[in-house]
Amino acid sequence: MTISKGNTAQFHDHWFIVPLLMICLSLPLGAAEPSIAEKSADQNHEASPTLKTVLSDGAEIWTSPFNLKWKHVALAGATLAVTAVLIANDESIYRSFHDYRDQHKWVRDWSPHATQLGVFAVPYGISGAFVLGGLVFGDDYARNTGWLAIEAMLHSGLVVQLGKHLSGRQRPFYENGVDSWVGPAGFFKRYQTGDSFSHFDAFPSGHTVTIFSLATVIASRYPRPFVVPLICYAAATISGLSRLTEGDHWMSDVFVAAVLGYAVGRMVVRNQKRRNLQVMPLAGNGTLGFSFTLLR
Repeated sequence: MTISKGNTAQFHDHWFIVPLLMICLSLPLGAAEPSIAEKSADQNHEASPTLKTVLSDGAEIWTSPFNLKWKHVALAGATLAVTAVLIANDESIYRSFHDYRDQHKWVRDWSPHATQLGVFAVPYGISGAFVLGGLVFGDDYARNTGWLAIEAMLHSGLVVQLGKHLSGRQRPFYENGVDSWVGPAGFFKRYQTGDSFSHFDAFPSGHTVTIFSLATVIASRYPRPFVVPLICYAAATISGLSRLTEGDHWMSDVFVAAVLGYAVGRMVVRNQKRRNLQVMPLAGNGTLGFSFTLLR
């Protein structure tokens, strides 16, 4: 199937795209429900993440399609609608980005650097710096922030790999901006291109999901001052858009990856705060209430 200008009607021939989108989107979106505990946890007392909690978060993500609430369905449906619109216009959006890049030297100069923010070594290096800094300065909160960011990137990366291997979407540079989906066959076709770089794993963007997972964890753990979330999401957005100017991804690839990274990051942070807050009912002397205990 090829989705090109004047040929978008062929989109329906590949029926697997819609259920694939629903599967990828419903996983973290269904698991990212906010909680009271998220607003109540104290930054100064935290239990460290463990292998058990990491596996528990992973199980929540992969089983969430079976535990969807109506608001999750509505959220996933809205995201699906936006994604469908973007896919239908991906080729024209891609051409616009490349025309802009060709016309502006500063974009050509900075785009290669911005896209490096999503490369494996950078976000994991930043997370490692949080862990190391927390250990050196005795800051459990910073240390755990690093571990949570690593966890979020691992979880979101697995979801993205599912999408990449099932969709087999062609990267924009391969045929000069021609959009094509080959489905699961892309898993095998990606190794038949004559070089080490895969041409059939565009959807969703791995760089974008990684940097948005990291940005979301840091922004959620350090919401004040406001400049921290602003810098985190601005850097993640710029890095995501650079995937278009570099010719490696379509806008819908970046959008879906950003949603996935945000949702998984929020879920990981929420669950960490929930695990650190114990709520117990209190009754006696004519009073009724709750006690909140922060666990170490």
